[in-house]
Amino acid sequence: MSLAPRIDRLEKNYLINGGLDFFQRNTSAVNLTTTLSYINADRFRFSYTGTVTGTPQVQRSTDVPNYLTRYSQQFISRRNASTLSLNSSHRIEGANIRELAGSNFSVSFQVKSSVATVARLRVSVPSAEDNYTSVTEVYNSTKTIVADSSWGLVSFEGISAPITAINGIQIDISLEAASGTDASNTNHYICQLMFNGGNTAANFVRAARNLADELNMCQRYYEKTYNISTNPASAVNEGSFSYVIQTSQRGEVSFSFKVTKRIAPAITHYSTSGASGVFRDNSAGLDRSATVLDTGEGSNSSSLSASAPAGARYLFHWTAEAEL
Repeated sequence: MSLAPRIDRLEKNYLINGGLDFFQRNTSAVNLTTTLSYINADRFRFSYTGTVTGTPQVQRSTDVPNYLTRYSQQFISRRNASTLSLNSSHRIEGANIRELAGSNFSVSFQVKSSVATVARLRVSVPSAEDNYTSVTEVYNSTKTIVADSSWGLVSFEGISAPITAINGIQIDISLEAASGTDASNTNHYICQLMFNGGNTAANFVRAARNLADELNMCQRYYEKTYNISTNPASAVNEGSFSYVIQTSQRGEVSFSFKVTKRIAPAITHYSTSGASGVFRDNSAGLDRSATVLDTGEGSNSSSLSASAPAGARYLFHWTAEAEL
């Protein structure tokens, strides 16, 4: 039996960063691969499938349909010798979606393409809570997008969420171009992604009340010391951690995260030179290997991999990833 969702769930967006406000990992063009990866907009994974000449890319764009959001996701396609799918994927924690289990929901988004494109939505649920190693597809449908280079709303409505949705939900959105339709550097855009309870697609809103809260929600899964607009591995000092070793030793340093993570995250160190896995010895002007000692959901401790001279000042950045 399908349960009627409460009124507040009809207008709530269950997709964190559905407005594509945050691109902590990269704001520039990134090459897509055939494996879904977190490489651009927060909380979304991207990939492509099909045979192409060259490598499709994804990047942030300021091309949007209205004043509601600032950015869209731009896919830069290549000449395709078979059906080309440009894929976006989003996973929702079981604890955040379980209230919709056994009821209906709708997914909508804005799309723009200069060639005839099919928008496909797949919905899957994991076999265990927040464990997406094995998933079961529960929905697969398409909508045709007219090739007129203008923005249009695509809606998939009245989708049934099985009781097993208490384990979480994964949505996969693919923009599919028929064989031979995409020329080199054809652009496809998507933005204002919405997932709400009920049988009707709601007007777009963000998951949080404001941008500050939306960033906090993103940082439950990924956080960095760099400025929001600075890509990790950039050669910058701004935002870096700094400490001085008083005696010749490895120099353990601890730091807390701004937001408690979903699980103990994977930590990557970066020198202010941009190199990964190292701290910057600012006194000697060189990088030294670093290691993670202990990581929890709220903090981490790291050190140099070997003893270093007393009095040396060290600078480093870090990223913490706890994605689904």
